[in-house]
Amino acid sequence: TMVLEGEVIKETSLVLSDQLRAWAERTVVQINQYVEDVLLSGRPFKPLAFVQDTLEEIPQNVNAYAMFKYLQEQFVANYLNGIILRFSNVYGPGDATERAIPKYTRLLIAGKDATYLPGRMVAYLYIKDAVRALIAAGSVEIEKAADRTINVVNPQNISEEETFVAIKNILGSHGRVIAMEPEEIARRNLIVPLQERYDTTRMERILGIKTDSLTPLREGLTRATKWFKERPIDDKGRTT
Repeated sequence: TMVLEGEVIKETSLVLSDQLRAWAERTVVQINQYVEDVLLSGRPFKPLAFVQDTLEEIPQNVNAYAMFKYLQEQFVANYLNGIILRFSNVYGPGDATERAIPKYTRLLIAGKDATYLPGRMVAYLYIKDAVRALIAAGSVEIEKAADRTINVVNPQNISEEETFVAIKNILGSHGRVIAMEPEEIARRNLIVPLQERYDTTRMERILGIKTDSLTPLREGLTRATKWFKERPIDDKGRTT
């Protein structure tokens, strides 16, 4: 559960139930034991099998993706100098995944329609800024353990509609940017999330990254779309 403190999400805003926290603590211990066993025995590292076994025990009605990100954070927190960076939606050249920006950039390059979820707001972070944060995190010393979890986000939220329109205009695409129909939203059981604003105090104070130094969205999209246009797309719509 994310507890909004004055509508701004801080690094301390994540609250787990007692049952979920206990499960997470047990699982982190299991992860540590598994990694140590692999390193000491020299046997093959099979993370997929371990994850599948762990998923069988995950509490019901829990977002597995979010829970495993939390487990990764707890695993890192076991190390004395571990630093946890919580990125917003990272985008940029080199991303050939099915996430929103690469997926709909490929569709618009092909002159196809991009469908957005009305009301959905997103905070995007250009890949160069994510790398800056990683480099900065590797060179700082943090005394307080509580300060080792840091939001790395662009506080500027933008709607999916505005994002896709910007991509369309940069490309000069003939594809349309259209709203998802209410029937489709209901069929897919989609929920428009609340607009999220993240606290960037630690990012600025500890990593030295000011929000006004982050890459503007249009500049980042221009670089990203150039990368996609220079690469072929296969018959399944994937960047090759």
